[in-house]
Amino acid sequence: GTAVVVTPVGSVTMLGKTEDDEAKKFSFGDSDKTGAITKRLYDRVRAIQFGEEDDTYGWNFKIE
Repeated sequence: GTAVVVTPVGSVTMLGKTEDDEAKKFSFGDSDKTGAITKRLYDRVRAIQFGEEDDTYGWNFKIE
């Protein structure tokens, strides 16, 4: 099957991408809180998964 999970990401690290071959870290957002867009996406996906919103994409299949 296929599954989706929405999770906040607070940073991305690129290894060996600087002149001195050190890792470069990009941080964004507040690492202690889920951002508003991530929360909206999470809520929407979960609502579709639980049948609380219409699945207009045909993602869900009922197995009996």
